[in-house]
Amino acid sequence: MTSEILIMTPNAIAMAADSVVTVSNKKTYEGVNKLFMLSNNPPVGIMIYNNANFFNFPMETIIKDFREKQGEPCKTVNEFKAKFEKYLTNICESNIHLFPIDIKDEIDYFIRDFKEEMQKNKNILHNCNYEKNTFDLNKYTKNVNTINFNSYFDEQVRDFVNNSDEIILLKKIFFENKINTQFTGVVISGFNQKDLFPSSISFKIIPIDSSFIIDHVEENSVNRETSVVLTPFAQIDTITNFLNGIDESTAFQIINYFNKVIGDYSDRLIQVINSSTQVNSGKSLKLNEITDEKNKICNDFCMFIDKLKEENYKPIIKSMASLPKEELANLAESLINITSMKLKVQDNLETVGGDVDVALITKGDGFIWTKRKHYFDSELNPQFFSRHNY
Repeated sequence: MTSEILIMTPNAIAMAADSVVTVSNKKTYEGVNKLFMLSNNPPVGIMIYNNANFFNFPMETIIKDFREKQGEPCKTVNEFKAKFEKYLTNICESNIHLFPIDIKDEIDYFIRDFKEEMQKNKNILHNCNYEKNTFDLNKYTKNVNTINFNSYFDEQVRDFVNNSDEIILLKKIFFENKINTQFTGVVISGFNQKDLFPSSISFKIIPIDSSFIIDHVEENSVNRETSVVLTPFAQIDTITNFLNGIDESTAFQIINYFNKVIGDYSDRLIQVINSSTQVNSGKSLKLNEITDEKNKICNDFCMFIDKLKEENYKPIIKSMASLPKEELANLAESLINITSMKLKVQDNLETVGGDVDVALITKGDGFIWTKRKHYFDSELNPQFFSRHNY
């Protein structure tokens, strides 16, 4: 896992990333690079998170090779994204023999594990039906090139799932599992050639068979209405806690508990009314009033929590708009460090930590490293800096 942050103001962009990589959720290593310069004209940076590899290829190698071979400089962050996507497509087409695993094997592993889960919980498919009903399955199956995905999948699950709707649902779960575990998150941010204010685009690269899908694309920019954009990536709970005064997980638990208390109380009122001798028409009216009032109270409480977050968030964001460049870089680094410190004192795997790389991007000065780790002694390797014009 990792923790990264992007802060954009009218004056500058700050990008920061930790340097820990987690292996099989059991062990961590420090020293991984996740933040890179993509271009200095126009000034653009790129960060990656989650999966550090694209199939068998390290993303660090891919990004640096793309930077050297991109040809005519892009003019906008959207052009960088489009050209990077084309570069990845070329990798897939020219290096298919290096791809590590057949999708048949992935299907077999998934079905084996899912069978084990069904033995523990026979209603597992029914329980997740509502959550998966908006998933666009065709978007993913059409990118499977090496086999007939539907035929092979249907054949493998026929011995324990017969209902066609359940088979479709199982396919959706298969692809969602791939998305959640295998995607590489990418964040590109900089100043478009003709713009005075910064922009960013983030997306997920999801490997599918011998190809990939670009999904979860989000664009942001600083403009007259939005003076500051602050977006954390990967492990975001500590940073959102700092900004909102409460992390999303805690807020969710509080709201759920409040809804349960109000729901239990309204149920008891309904039981009392049902046991009364009042005529049925009067009972129905009161029951409807109780249900409506319960829903209103729960909605009001959710709005109250959102208002508390906003009251904590707005002053912080407002002050960021006028921060000097160096303070903006310090803030980005500090937000990564508090995430690292929280994990250090908790009884959890330290999935955030190590040296923090920090870059500052401005329209006039370009891409500037304010803090960057090296795995070598700079005095012993002057050729590295001369080769890269440092």
